[in-house]
Amino acid sequence: MSIPTHGPFCQTLVYDTSCWYCQKAIFVLQCSCGSAVLFDRLGTPWPKHACGGIGGSGLSGWTAVEALRALGAPITPDVMAKIFPGQGLSDRSVRQEITTRKIEPERDSQRSLLAVVRELNQDTKRTRDIAALPDLGRKLLGLDSRVRYRQITLVNNRVLPNESYTALVPDRLARGLRRDAMVTVAMRGGVAGEFAVWVVTDIDLL
Repeated sequence: MSIPTHGPFCQTLVYDTSCWYCQKAIFVLQCSCGSAVLFDRLGTPWPKHACGGIGGSGLSGWTAVEALRALGAPITPDVMAKIFPGQGLSDRSVRQEITTRKIEPERDSQRSLLAVVRELNQDTKRTRDIAALPDLGRKLLGLDSRVRYRQITLVNNRVLPNESYTALVPDRLARGLRRDAMVTVAMRGGVAGEFAVWVVTDIDLL
């Protein structure tokens, strides 16, 4: 199932249920924009459930609003417009801004998560600094000196405040990625002197 472009006010939740086709236990990733993806299990390699489509079991309408509220997600007018497109509905009683906190890498730390691509850049100060490191420095960070890296910003919007990860992704893994797309990603932290980086080891577009 394809995922539409996710906007900055999208909030996601994951809940477990039974597949309405085969009755197998599954997990549903539901977004306030109306998209959904089915998984057999959560975590790398994020296996998608084989039964096609989400049918009518995805959360929608006021059920989606209440589920997001129960998770503490801010129900902004933009969120309401996505849940009820073309109906002019808004929730003026809740106008919280979605806050984001940056997650810094620690040596040998690992993350496996569902995230939204917020930025993807080929040339940044960080990529230039990394490219200028001697081979030993890159090796200490776990970077391959033969590989070109891009800088990617990933946001985990299943938690509040949202979590932001600025990472390096090898060119070969960055092909096909685009801003505001939902991905599954595995990362590890590398630290060498003043440099601390998240390095993407696997990433897949949903």
